[in-house]
Amino acid sequence: MHSWGRLAVLVLLGVVACAAQPRGRILGGSEAVAHGRPYMASVQVNGVHRCGGVLVAEQWVLSAAHCLEDAANEKVQVLLGAHSLSQPEPSKRLYDVVRAVPHPDSRPGSIDHDLLLLQVRPAPPVLAPRGDSGGPLVCGGVLEGIVTSGSRVCGNRKKPGIYTRVASYAAWINSVLA
Repeated sequence: MHSWGRLAVLVLLGVVACAAQPRGRILGGSEAVAHGRPYMASVQVNGVHRCGGVLVAEQWVLSAAHCLEDAANEKVQVLLGAHSLSQPEPSKRLYDVVRAVPHPDSRPGSIDHDLLLLQVRPAPPVLAPRGDSGGPLVCGGVLEGIVTSGSRVCGNRKKPGIYTRVASYAAWINSVLA
């Protein structure tokens, strides 16, 4: 084989290798300390993780409205106290959702006002301070945003993640919680 032929094969192999990157759906991340973020929630539909969420009050979890757009008449639950969704852990607690309150201006197919409050029963204990939608963006111990959309591959500089700014919705959140 001529040297240019070997080069072409190597280039083709290189393209295949690049196309397979990245492995997994997380770029530049590391595993969190077990139970270091006790406010993190898994919003589940029929026992399957659908979205993330964050415990914002004793009986309330904040997530993204689009997470339950196609879940009418389905069993919705919230899992708290988990470090792993696939491994058994004594700290896991599964709560039934008794009320789902999407923001009144949220609309199917839109990322505007993409917030959802879920009331759970029984009340989980007050806790101290993956799909990723609905998960929290926490900065300095303060809830700043809720994941609403982004690239299928995390960390894509040309398609950054999109978050809903929670502070802009504080009045709505407080009115529902009241």
